[in-house]
Amino acid sequence: MHERRSRFEPRLAPPPTLEVAALWFLFRGRELLVSHEGGVLAAPDPGAAGAAPVRRQFLGLLGDVPCWSGELSPDVEPPPGMAFRDLRFLFGRLPPELHDLAGRAVQIVEWDRTHQFCGACGASTEPAQGERARACVRCGLSFYPRLAPSMIVAVERDGALLLARAPHFPRGIYSVLAGFVEPGESVEQTVVREVW
Repeated sequence: MHERRSRFEPRLAPPPTLEVAALWFLFRGRELLVSHEGGVLAAPDPGAAGAAPVRRQFLGLLGDVPCWSGELSPDVEPPPGMAFRDLRFLFGRLPPELHDLAGRAVQIVEWDRTHQFCGACGASTEPAQGERARACVRCGLSFYPRLAPSMIVAVERDGALLLARAPHFPRGIYSVLAGFVEPGESVEQTVVREVW
């Protein structure tokens, strides 16, 4: 199996100037804003293109192109020539490098959205300096993007592949079996539970 090498370099600080066109991974909920041609918004400022984010996060550089993620308002309509699409729907439709980045972006957007306030004291949080974290302005507790260990397995028998469909999947989407590891569970135990 060949590992796909990415030209993406994660960074915390954006370039000093934003006058160059950046790639914008903008989400309405978990739907990515994409062009009808199969790309993401490329612009110096997404607001000028009719897609002003509520919050934005710098992701890094794809080659020399700045990449940003952003949360859009739930009621925003797509600009002309663009549409909102679920990431699962976009698998195989977006170039692999962009789909990989979109997966990273949606996680950063969701983490940022759900950590605006401290889970310990309720005060607001702000971006921490020098790391991908949010820190409480009152008690100083830091919040980092979380990783959730998971498994995925292909169950085959007599040349057939078992596929499953979760109720929240978009219509027509099926998957091999996958799931998150629960606390105290090994990956092997997760495989058994998910297959069952």
